[in-house]
Amino acid sequence: MRAVLAVLALAAAGIASPAGSAGTFPGRVCAAVAAHAYGDGSYRYAVRVESGNVSCASARAVAKAFIERSANPHGWACFRGHQGQQWAAACSATSGAFRGSVVRAYLLGKV
Repeated sequence: MRAVLAVLALAAAGIASPAGSAGTFPGRVCAAVAAHAYGDGSYRYAVRVESGNVSCASARAVAKAFIERSANPHGWACFRGHQGQQWAAACSATSGAFRGSVVRAYLLGKV
């Protein structure tokens, strides 16, 4: 339950983050991923490790898995962004070596 509350707090914090171009968001930039989503094609997403020590390879895999399957990867809790949030998906590690790390994916456009 505490992990869920912590993740909800992290997601809510995204609402208050400043709007801007993809270059203004906090964290470490990873290579973009292409993911098939919503049954209407593939989209590109910029991936960022916004806190924690997650490798870009792991961050990209987690973001892509959640976007494509709408299911939390093992050890992660993920949410979709809505309305005023700049990110399309946010994931927080709930266990293991990456616990507390935050990864976000930002929509770049259709492939």
